[in-house]
Amino acid sequence: MNKRIKDMIIDVISSGPAMQGDIVRALGISRSRASEVISELEREGVVRRQRIGRGYRVSYVAGGKVSDKVRLGIIRASEYGYVAELYRRARWAGHELQVEVYESATDVLRDLVSGRIDFAIAPVITQLFFLALGFPIRAIAPGGAGGSAVMGKCNPSSIASSVASTMEMLVRAGIREAALPRARLVYFSTPEWAVKSVGNAVDAVSIWEPYASVLRSRGVKELLTYEELGEHVCCALAGLPGSENHWLVKEFPKAVSAFSKERRRYAQPYSAIVGLPSALIEESFKMYEYPEELNARDIARQLHTAGVLVPDADALLERLIGL
Repeated sequence: MNKRIKDMIIDVISSGPAMQGDIVRALGISRSRASEVISELEREGVVRRQRIGRGYRVSYVAGGKVSDKVRLGIIRASEYGYVAELYRRARWAGHELQVEVYESATDVLRDLVSGRIDFAIAPVITQLFFLALGFPIRAIAPGGAGGSAVMGKCNPSSIASSVASTMEMLVRAGIREAALPRARLVYFSTPEWAVKSVGNAVDAVSIWEPYASVLRSRGVKELLTYEELGEHVCCALAGLPGSENHWLVKEFPKAVSAFSKERRRYAQPYSAIVGLPSALIEESFKMYEYPEELNARDIARQLHTAGVLVPDADALLERLIGL
């Protein structure tokens, strides 16, 4: 029995470090059994545990040695399932990829520009705003599109969104295109708050997957998706100047391609990374598309549709994408 559970745990964390509690939820085993098996693996030198707050982060050790550590920040979302494949590729090449999970795009990009992490996957729109404020961000490769919706009551008087994000652009574009009423915009700090607040503190939310699917399962009405407004860009891998030749940048499109061809197999390991149920992750994977290149025209059109004026937007886009 323990050998089977060991194999399951290794399969999960071979695609990225995970909190012990998230491993328990992903595999559906008891906390005591998980602790027992992980302790055995730790004594065998197969995994290592690091105390984080009240829990433990469990990492897989390839060949007893980990080197070339790189820190990647992502938002807690279904969009980045390919990170599990990216982690697998890093491990077999002898690198250590440490994935940090954030609740918002502004938080992950703040840590990127302050040097706390090396790369981030975040909305291109948010990257553009950071660049406009003087932070030297570079959008390196596309990381996904789709998977966003405004959910809630018909004719909402208030809509919650994350700040300076694709979600906010969706609300502003929907209002400007008369697909949504002129509602009061409220900013949320975490998607969990947004999900709990629909129908209470706010009438509707602009939210990403898998949280939009959670609301659909509860019977909450879908009011608008970005697909209804035309092609759009969501997230991209971001780094600082000089990071373009890093091994992670070279492996990133390969990981996205591998994930796109066989998404289902990545649901369990990725769920352990982001701490969300694997069944929910697997179901919401299908809501995303993965374009092969970043298109400045699409980004400029999004800004125009949303009525957002960015000074010297064309020049900033050229600097951001490197056209």
